Amino acid sequence: MMAKGWILIILCFFPVFAFGQQGKWPYQNFIHARAYLYNLEGNLKGGFAIIQGNKINHTVTSQGRRLSDEQTRKVISLINSDIRGLEEGLSKTFIPRHAIVFFDENDLAGAAIMFDFDGESIRLQPEKKGSRLIRELSKKEIDDQLQKLSIFRTIIEDLGYPVLLSTFDCQKLKP
Repeated sequence: MMAKGWILIILCFFPVFAFGQQGKWPYQNFIHARAYLYNLEGNLKGGFAIIQGNKINHTVTSQGRRLSDEQTRKVISLINSDIRGLEEGLSKTFIPRHAIVFFDENDLAGAAIMFDFDGESIRLQPEKKGSRLIRELSKKEIDDQLQKLSIFRTIIEDLGYPVLLSTFDCQKLKP
């Protein structure tokens, strides 16, 4: 009984432990996660990483929107499931427009998920450990990957960001 009380106290006063999962992506402890809209020009493609030297790329459009603890747990759970189809890209393109970035206790960016909803693909920073997908997905596997992408899309929309489908749509949002 006494041990449960100490665990609760530790989780309340040191929330970093609440999101640190040994051996699972994002492979580090973090305090919170924020969603961003960025790359409205569409110039950042392929292997581009939103985090550069523990800082966020200059193309972000705002200070970001903080994910709730429930949204953060959902994102981490999805990322640690089989998402190899999304990592490879169902449509084989990658022009990211949205990201969820994880910050440590010093408010340094340490991990990120970058989304291209139009290209049906994501990229992780750091990359997820494990095997790469080297085969074609079945219809059931594609449907599963699209369902996971839909959950990510819902989280981004719930945070108030538009989920843009094209570079033309993005151009309309530029200041």
